[in-house]
Amino acid sequence: MADLISGGLLYLGAYLTLAPILGAVEKQDILNLRTLLGGTRIVAVLVNPVFDYEARLLSTMGGD
Repeated sequence: MADLISGGLLYLGAYLTLAPILGAVEKQDILNLRTLLGGTRIVAVLVNPVFDYEARLLSTMGGD
């Protein structure tokens, strides 16, 4: 069970890091998702750190 959880977290981290680097996600996509999911407070609290991380990656890559 611990292997499944650690593997899932590793996959999630790799996916969230590689998606902006490979161009699968752009800044406008993040803004659209933030708008769609921001209306629900609980969901917004969970996904905003993910969106912030991906926006920082895009800024670092020059995707402003």
